[in-house]
Amino acid sequence: MPARRIVNIVSWNVKGGLAACLSHTSTRTRIRSDTIYLFQETHLLPEQEDTLDLPTGFQCYARARPPDPSGFKRQYGGVAALVPDIFACEVNEKLSAHDVLTLSFTSVTLICA
Repeated sequence: MPARRIVNIVSWNVKGGLAACLSHTSTRTRIRSDTIYLFQETHLLPEQEDTLDLPTGFQCYARARPPDPSGFKRQYGGVAALVPDIFACEVNEKLSAHDVLTLSFTSVTLICA
């Protein structure tokens, strides 16, 4: 039987400040490699998660709302997950949408909405 591992899950409404949150020193010192972080209200644009300054050893998965076609409205909504490399997971596309991110791990599924 494989060894069991304790996993912490933190959920955080970042109110549009995900990039600032991840780059802030106080946040960086609290990020632990045994914790999965779920973020709501990221206000990211599609694929903007690729530009985030991530802590070493983590992957970011995100879902964003499509941008306003007029370009005049601010971006709202959006969800993201910061997952340590030690946890293998996949995005379940069938259960994910603009403001819903579903991650499938070996024995559990997490939904960030």
